[in-house]
Amino acid sequence: MRFRKMEGAEIASSGAGPDAEWSAIQMKEKWKNALQALPEEYRRVYQMRDLENQPGEKVAAELGISLGAMKSRLHRARTLLREKLDAVLRGNCDSVEGARRWKSP
Repeated sequence: MRFRKMEGAEIASSGAGPDAEWSAIQMKEKWKNALQALPEEYRRVYQMRDLENQPGEKVAAELGISLGAMKSRLHRARTLLREKLDAVLRGNCDSVEGARRWKSP
């Protein structure tokens, strides 16, 4: 158990240690970089559907594409994010930018 000082008193903390907190911050930064590296057409669908929780029909209508195209782009965005982050975490590259360049099909 760790203790944190607050206004002169030590309070027990069951939270993550500094190393775990730093790792979480680094992972979040890598995820943000991977998301920004996605081609715009995939990033926008991913943001609207997965991050903003908008219904697929609304995302498709707002982007002026079919529901099938929206689903395809969402699947591709998720796959690309997974591949990029896997490469970084496995040590196959130093950064998200160093992983394989993504190209729109």
